[in-house]
Amino acid sequence: MSCIYNSRDLKFKKPFGAVEVQTKTQFKVNLPSEFAFSKVYICFYDFGGYSREFELAYENTQKDSICYGCSVVPEKARILFYYFKIEKDSKTTYIRRNSDGTGYFSESDGPNFQFTVFNKGFKTPDFAKGGIYYQIFPDRFYFSKEEKKNVPSDRLLRSDWGGTPLFLPNENGEILNNDYFCGDLKGIEQKLPYLESLGVNIIYLNPIFEAHSNHRYNTADYMKIDPLLGDEDSFSQLCSAAKKRNISIILDGVFNHTGADSIYFNKSNPINMPRGGAF
Repeated sequence: MSCIYNSRDLKFKKPFGAVEVQTKTQFKVNLPSEFAFSKVYICFYDFGGYSREFELAYENTQKDSICYGCSVVPEKARILFYYFKIEKDSKTTYIRRNSDGTGYFSESDGPNFQFTVFNKGFKTPDFAKGGIYYQIFPDRFYFSKEEKKNVPSDRLLRSDWGGTPLFLPNENGEILNNDYFCGDLKGIEQKLPYLESLGVNIIYLNPIFEAHSNHRYNTADYMKIDPLLGDEDSFSQLCSAAKKRNISIILDGVFNHTGADSIYFNKSNPINMPRGGAF
């Protein structure tokens, strides 16, 4: 039998990808003939408590499958998830998501499809359309050799650029990721000619806010550049130099989580943070 559903194929979902709020969106599934006279639903939900389902109507019968379809008009900008529910003879079957966006039959829970609805009038910035992105993990990209100030004392500074990062648990069973190879913003600025030669016009930076790990995803202070990377002036100079080469900078903000050792929680007070936090 042909594909039962493919979220990336206009035959099954139209229009493609994310949609503007109030946009009529069509969904179709092709089911094997044994699902004739079934009740078929598309079920939407989000993690904020929203839940709604719509019944798909019979459309046509093909050689070895039956097509059901419906149209949905999303009324609000949000990220939704969805799956299909098929009811026949007191039995419920679901269509869940494969990694390639196609669907498979399941009788239990599983991965679901995503439906992104954006605000009316939102437009993708022109610089991002068709751009060549280059993602940089700042600690391991390039070290300018500039001396840094106000570096927290909980860090192990490495001088063996080609060495293996510490990855084993310490005596307390913790993996701290607190060894740094000292890549910095000035180093990225020095490498702009190289990036330009590759055709790069957008740099995506992993987190650059102060944090107590080399990956910097456990933010300590969203209002400060990590001192090993530089400071606000270093960042401004990088952005200005990049702009002269028609290169834009995007930051990984990670505003949906923060570190335990931060001005917001301050679990172990590693750098004597002035605000007490939650701990």
